Amino acid sequence: MNITIRDVFQAQKLLAIKPNHYFVVSISSPRNVHILCGAKDILYLAFDDAEPSREKSARLATKKHCQKALDFLRDKDNLLVHCQAGISRSTAIVLGHLLEKFAKDYRQAIDMLFAIRNCAKPNKFIVGMMCEILGMDNEYDNVIDAIREKREQQGFFIY
Repeated sequence: MNITIRDVFQAQKLLAIKPNHYFVVSISSPRNVHILCGAKDILYLAFDDAEPSREKSARLATKKHCQKALDFLRDKDNLLVHCQAGISRSTAIVLGHLLEKFAKDYRQAIDMLFAIRNCAKPNKFIVGMMCEILGMDNEYDNVIDAIREKREQQGFFIY
């Protein structure tokens, strides 16, 4: 399994270095969509890095966005997922993919996520939708606690 998570500028550089190598999920704010060249195939998703209670004018991720990402990433290799900073939206989408791939073993999925992107801070709202889609509603709090523990182990204390 080859998964890369980057910010938008690093993603552009990787696609220039290895054209036609990556399957890409490109996550941008609806106000700032980045057009990327050089992907084998690409799924564009446009939503803000926000949660319902925090920003009223934000365009929130939806279950439809999450399901599209899961469908796109399934059974592919050489994956590149990016958002603006490569920390929140992209890591939440990849976590959903890993939860599906590892048969909902959230500890294994979280360990793999942090091996891929050690500064991960998955968007909790997106993680919640991924848990719902995967039938893991009752595990959401455990997933969030495990992410918090992993971030603390990495030296990040706010989640």
